Amino acid sequence: MNAATLDPIRWPRRRWVYAIAAVLGVQAALVFALGKRAQPTVDRPIFRTSVSLVADSADSREWLSKLEDPALLALPTLDGFSGSGWMKFAPLDYQPAEWLEPPEWLSLDSSRLGVAYSQFVISNAARPELVVDRPRPAPIDFEPNYPNEPVAQESRLRIEGELARRRLSKPPALKSWPHPDILSNSVVEVVVDADGFVFSPVLLRSSGSREADEYAMKVSAAAQFEPLRRVGGVVDVGGPMSLGKLTFEWHTLPMSAGEALSPPP
Repeated sequence: MNAATLDPIRWPRRRWVYAIAAVLGVQAALVFALGKRAQPTVDRPIFRTSVSLVADSADSREWLSKLEDPALLALPTLDGFSGSGWMKFAPLDYQPAEWLEPPEWLSLDSSRLGVAYSQFVISNAARPELVVDRPRPAPIDFEPNYPNEPVAQESRLRIEGELARRRLSKPPALKSWPHPDILSNSVVEVVVDADGFVFSPVLLRSSGSREADEYAMKVSAAAQFEPLRRVGGVVDVGGPMSLGKLTFEWHTLPMSAGEALSPPP
């Protein structure tokens, strides 16, 4: 069943005219009821008494002529109403009495000359410095600072980080380097997989010798660690990567006279 279509109801023109006229009438009534009405004016009463000022003297006429000044009563002036009271005053006539004392010379006792200085010297006499009456200070013990470990006679390799728990399959034989100064350590950072192979060696700190650093990088790249094993002894082929540092502690040899004078390549 279809619903019937409802046509909108349209007002005729007469109904619109009546509605607009009703709205305008309501607005006019509100304006008339709430609007402000004009109040009738009241005539002011006539003041029939008059006041006149009589100036008999010249001073009064002069004072009355100054009434036109607007600052006459606001600021203190000599011409104001209180000028003669507290600004025009006579200075105080004061004559201090002159009093003089006859001079009196202080007597000098020659027998007391230098007594105060002598008493000061006696009461502030400096005591002599005593050295023997004090005990001798304890002697300072000299303890030579010898290293606890003996000086290494060959280069060594130290493993740090996660690789410290894994052993090298074949520790490399490091050589000593002739150099005029003591070489520092070459530090190389490496990544080792589960099979023990080294990847991406990076030189973190130089020893001061280019040949020693290149040799450390070569040894680090060729190093072989033991592979990781699971529980039961099975080799973990796809295991995690291990990150660590290889620190090469170089043993420095003294250079001969010819090597020391020859320039570096």
